[in-house]
Amino acid sequence: MNSQKTVLVTGGGSGIGKEICKRFYKEGYQLVVISLDADELNTLQEELSSLNMPNSQPVHCLPLDLTGSNATRNVGAFCDKIHCDIDILINNAGFGLHDKHSDLNLDQVNAMLHLNILAVSGLCHLFANRMLQSKTSTPKTIINIGSTSAFQPIPMLAAYAASKAFVVSFTEALSVELKDDGIDVHCVCPGTTKTPFLDVAGLSDNTKFGSTAYIAHKIAMSPKDVANLAFNVVGSKYITAVPGLVNKLHYQMTHWLPNIIVQPVVNRLFNR
Repeated sequence: MNSQKTVLVTGGGSGIGKEICKRFYKEGYQLVVISLDADELNTLQEELSSLNMPNSQPVHCLPLDLTGSNATRNVGAFCDKIHCDIDILINNAGFGLHDKHSDLNLDQVNAMLHLNILAVSGLCHLFANRMLQSKTSTPKTIINIGSTSAFQPIPMLAAYAASKAFVVSFTEALSVELKDDGIDVHCVCPGTTKTPFLDVAGLSDNTKFGSTAYIAHKIAMSPKDVANLAFNVVGSKYITAVPGLVNKLHYQMTHWLPNIIVQPVVNRLFNR
């Protein structure tokens, strides 16, 4: 296997994932990037090449639908083909849907849940086993990208918020299981971020003043800030890491205030 430090990023063609790729690339990591959109991967490679980094590392791109039945197996086969031993797995790929659950397209809901839950679980299983069998001494890390939506039920984002609650709970349990094996596991939980995620979720910017979409775009944080946290969490003591003061306050409130206080506020915000 290649001895260079290697990070695998899912959903690395845009948004937070793209910024994560840039951050690790600038620090000398070899990249394995997976995205549904081949054009996004081509653009990413061009942008990374334009950085003209000294001693730049290879960038291996795999256009792949992670909701496919053989997706996890295909990711493993690709890593074998390019002879990459993954040191850091970052499960970033995911999307959300905003509306009453009964009004959503069921095929889209199922695809979202597959990507946000099953793909994360499958890749953690695959690469945890590979990390355990690795012959290299490089520290191994798994980072799952969650969301502050995981901290409470959210009407109009019911299935999405629940899927991210799974990610947080799963990550925290996995971190205990793998601790004695020398594999660090972290969950990064950003709040609303300025990425194409908002449009995919049905929260476009051309909406009325005071609506959920309007508020989301106004408070959205930079994907670079999330990428920096994802980089800095490597080797840290944090299991669940939350970027930004407002998001940290959100995290604390949902953990310390009773649900009878939190839930009416959430209901009001997301039913605008």
